Amino acid sequence: MLQNIRDNSKGIVAKIIVGLIAVTFALFGVESLVSLTGGSNAPATVNGVEISERDLLQGADLQRRQLLAQMGENADPTLLDDNLIRNATLDNLIQQEVLVQSAISQDMAIADQALDQMIINTQDFQVEGTFNRDQYAAVLRNAGLTPMMYKELLRKESLIGYERSGYLLSGFSLEQEAE
Repeated sequence: MLQNIRDNSKGIVAKIIVGLIAVTFALFGVESLVSLTGGSNAPATVNGVEISERDLLQGADLQRRQLLAQMGENADPTLLDDNLIRNATLDNLIQQEVLVQSAISQDMAIADQALDQMIINTQDFQVEGTFNRDQYAAVLRNAGLTPMMYKELLRKESLIGYERSGYLLSGFSLEQEAE
């Protein structure tokens, strides 16, 4: 059978078919390469800062894991609606980016040493009351995070928390209240 295919592939019809296939692959291949560099495929942009598809996928995966952990040992992953999780994650990422940009615009920042201290003091990373690097790596690996991703997430969360506490702890009154 293979010999028959080989013998028939030497004809003009076979060469035309192979040529058409090659041209089709070349055209669609070039188009896909151009589309990769041509524009942004970011699902959202907040004041010029793009929320990448990668961030959205990681956030949705983290949200999915948290929901499955809350559902318990007999959780059925098919019960979760991926579109609903994706949309909720995108909304959360947009809100988080707006709050981080607001904090940064007010000149709020967190030193790397403060972040390191927060990581060291986190109970989940401790074994017998002291920080354990292996425990730290294992917990992050189970959450699907790298140390740099976790540190950036912690930075964003802390900035948002500091801005919120700044508003909560400030005292102000409206004109009607003052009268």
